Amino acid sequence: MENQQFNLSELNGLTGFTIKGINVGDLSGFSISSAGDINGDGYDDLIVGVPFADPSLPNAGESYVVFGGYDRSSTVDLAQLGNTGLRITGINVGDLSHSFVSSAGDFNNDGYDDLIIGSPLSNPGSPIRPNAGKSYIVFGSSDSSVVDLTVSDSENILAIEGMQVADFSGSSVSSA
Repeated sequence: MENQQFNLSELNGLTGFTIKGINVGDLSGFSISSAGDINGDGYDDLIVGVPFADPSLPNAGESYVVFGGYDRSSTVDLAQLGNTGLRITGINVGDLSHSFVSSAGDFNNDGYDDLIIGSPLSNPGSPIRPNAGKSYIVFGSSDSSVVDLTVSDSENILAIEGMQVADFSGSSVSSA
């Protein structure tokens, strides 16, 4: 088998693309996975985890879904996704939410693929269970607005909490 080389500087949107993060130190792309087709347009999408992002609180984390399609430029700028993707924001300081991201398949059987996002340093419960962790299933839909995990919205988000202190639930997520 002959060794083949591919020059990444020659990506043109048809052969692939570069994903440009937003802020230094956010760790854009710490976790990247197929998202399935979460918006139902017939193209598979991509989810990019950014655990050290500061959407409203330090290191709360966020994820970006880049919608699939055939007409793409050579660079995708996460700060300017517009209607070519969506942003999912984290909740609490230091959760490092979005450290682990994946497709969840069509979890709720509505015809749209869903996402699972791990937040292993989350402190859920009352009383609080430090570092028990939490995972979020975000249900796919044709709506491409920002998804805010702080909104308790059982129609669009399902939260799964770790049971014990230091469970670090959400340290690994995957579709079934």
